[in-house]
Amino acid sequence: MERSVSWLTCGISERNDGMEISLLKSLLNSITSFLQLSSFEGIKSEPLQKYYQKIEQILKLLKPILDAIVGAEIASDEMLQRAFAGLLQSVDELREICETWQPLMSKIYLAQQLLSFFRNQRHGNAARG
Repeated sequence: MERSVSWLTCGISERNDGMEISLLKSLLNSITSFLQLSSFEGIKSEPLQKYYQKIEQILKLLKPILDAIVGAEIASDEMLQRAFAGLLQSVDELREICETWQPLMSKIYLAQQLLSFFRNQRHGNAARG
């Protein structure tokens, strides 16, 4: 039986028959885009580079795992789909923070943006869990 689940927060439709894994593919594309930021000149600035490298390490560990399950039936599990949606949103938000950061911005402003992001993620995960 095929059913469609609408992911309103991401605007992505997902079929739970294992044939289409668009949410997971979107997440993988988002991770790839984030990892390509390493060539962005702003990433080389001191305060941002430290945070970027830590996030990059995590995503480089996660990406091969996600690549391995793209075609697997488990990828259409509803709980995993929710996790993929949350990760997709997080990676997109982090990429936006990194892309819009300017070297003349203060370290305090960057830390404030990142702390706000992580605080929202922690509260969001607690509400979901």
